[in-house]
Amino acid sequence: MVKQTSSLPTMLHDCLGYALRRAHTRLSQQLAKQLEDVHLSTSQFYTLLLIYQYDGVCQAEVARLLDINPSQLVPLIQNMEKRGLIHKTQEQEDKRLYHLHISAAGASLIERSLPLVNACELFVTSALSDEERQSLLRLMQKIKVPEHPYLSAR
Repeated sequence: MVKQTSSLPTMLHDCLGYALRRAHTRLSQQLAKQLEDVHLSTSQFYTLLLIYQYDGVCQAEVARLLDINPSQLVPLIQNMEKRGLIHKTQEQEDKRLYHLHISAAGASLIERSLPLVNACELFVTSALSDEERQSLLRLMQKIKVPEHPYLSAR
């Protein structure tokens, strides 16, 4: 049973993690709707955007930059390869490494998607001024999770 107090909503809304999660959920839901028009998931969009920006990037580096497990990246890459959005080349010196390259179709898709994503971000943050939006982005970029976070015992 939840303890009913007048301060419970305030306590919840004062939790940074809760606020970040809510903002992420709102943006992700809106972004997913926008990207349906171009047949991309949000994960595919961010992966493709990274490859677009860093053509020839190593597959392992993409996983690291997106902060996902490399095994989770494999199906995303395979799907985008099948769609002709990217292609892989194998490293000559280390056959375990693959470099990812954007195709013309992938570049075109990113260029069509960016205005949708920008409009979505503006919509979700419409209560903020341009200066507040830039401040929020700067502050979010400062948040770093340590490699080995300290977890206290109860």
